[in-house]
Amino acid sequence: MDHAKATYLRLSPEFGEARFGPYENCEIRIGSDGSNCAILIADFGALPIHAKLTVSGERDLILTPSERSAEVFLWRDNKRPELIHGPTAVKAGDAFSI
Repeated sequence: MDHAKATYLRLSPEFGEARFGPYENCEIRIGSDGSNCAILIADFGALPIHAKLTVSGERDLILTPSERSAEVFLWRDNKRPELIHGPTAVKAGDAFSI
């Protein structure tokens, strides 16, 4: 794996800025089920698998809520957050919350 081209996810400063990765050509599951998720979000109301981030190629990222009740908010270019309902392309520098 070329770590310079891999994808990393970083928590916001208020959550300690922990960095996860590197990820390359995979699906990253995020949720409260530690046996099925690469990133565990416990005690914050997350579903067992709340969202998936699909990484393909160097910079192709798709963020997908796992189901209709899984709220996922996306911030692009420092604008107001938008609630996403299905697979959504994201780019480096975008932020999301669950």
